[in-house]
Amino acid sequence: DGTTNLNTTATHIKSIDATWVTGTSGGGLPSGIFPAVAETWYRVMVVGGAAVTAQIGFDTSPTATNILNDAAAGYDKFRHIGWIRTDSSINVQTFYSAENYPNFIRWQQSERLVVRTVGWVVDVAQTVDASNCAPPNALAEINFGIEVGPQAGNDIFAFNVTGSGFGLAQSNASLGTDHAIQIVARSTGGGVHFSSTLIRIPIGPTQDFYWVASRTSSTPSDQTYCNRVGFYF
Repeated sequence: DGTTNLNTTATHIKSIDATWVTGTSGGGLPSGIFPAVAETWYRVMVVGGAAVTAQIGFDTSPTATNILNDAAAGYDKFRHIGWIRTDSSINVQTFYSAENYPNFIRWQQSERLVVRTVGWVVDVAQTVDASNCAPPNALAEINFGIEVGPQAGNDIFAFNVTGSGFGLAQSNASLGTDHAIQIVARSTGGGVHFSSTLIRIPIGPTQDFYWVASRTSSTPSDQTYCNRVGFYF
């Protein structure tokens, strides 16, 4: 609410596999949502108050409700400072965050969101699940690319991407609007060629985006794909 500074004076190392306690180490997940769940986003929160020491924890609530329920009297303020995500084994997925750009998270391991091979039909729309790339209401950074086969000829691929965030309607919009890109590659034979570009897409509560891809030619090894890179929050 802008009335209290929540400052931590030491490094905090908190664990998601133990219930939340105060201090710079130990458990970080509130009892109300313990144990942690696989492939789930958790907010990194600072909680505090006018006369208590600021603490760090993880919560699924945007208002740190679960941490504050476990906290002692005097803890009534919170600040959302980041995100973590568990993998299928309930381990926290590794990411990087630059000190001078803390609102951008870059994943250590890229994961492919979708691939379309030669069998896909031109201009067929597809909703892509981006929940492993970005949390709700964030700006996802996704690498869109093509792999062009060794046959000679021109291959032109065009993408139209509409995010689910910022109130945008997901629709089969005309190429040239929203987040539209075109990649042109010439196959000269003798090898496979790759081209790619980064697009930042607003991801809404549904954590997906709408993708329409077009092509002018194809060969047995042509494909389009998109991989997760990171996100801004």
